[in-house]
Amino acid sequence: VITRHGKNGAVLFISPAAQGLFGARVSDLMGHGLFDRVHVADRPAYLSALADAASLGQPQSVEFRVQRPQGPVDTAIEFVWLEMRCRPLDGADERNGREVVAVMHDVSDRKHQEQALEEARAESERANAAKTRFLATMSHELRTPLNAIIGFSEMLMNEEQMRLDAARRREYAQLINDSGNHLLAVVNGILDMSKMETGDFEITPE
Repeated sequence: VITRHGKNGAVLFISPAAQGLFGARVSDLMGHGLFDRVHVADRPAYLSALADAASLGQPQSVEFRVQRPQGPVDTAIEFVWLEMRCRPLDGADERNGREVVAVMHDVSDRKHQEQALEEARAESERANAAKTRFLATMSHELRTPLNAIIGFSEMLMNEEQMRLDAARRREYAQLINDSGNHLLAVVNGILDMSKMETGDFEITPE
């Protein structure tokens, strides 16, 4: 779509291709009709590009969203991304300000791809963070019973020096057994999670 803009970005001319791009009659886009369809959050950037092109006399580029009806029902509205490249129009009457000519085209597909890549990157970062938390938790869950097993088994190995009686030996053996069972339960839980991720986990109704 080719447009020509005057003071304050008002549309003085717009090519017939606008009807297909904006889903509106060309006459409805004249003046500030196009501006009214620009997403509220993008209006400052849209006007700034036109104003800079007119005042600085240099080409400008901006991307913004405009609303477009999805169907015959006026309430069904979607926003499409446009890229606009504009530059001052040489030889135009500058008494009311330099005019600007602009070319707009739909870049929604590229924007959607960028959004999908950004979402995939964010999901990857969340997965890495979850993996880090998982490893930190598992290291604690594994080290605690292992320390108990090693510590109490060393005491039993040195029972003569420690002068352990039968009751104390049974207590330490029970602690080692409890720690070993806890460690086995943790490892089984990790293996079950791995089976769930690969779809190999078998459910046994009880």
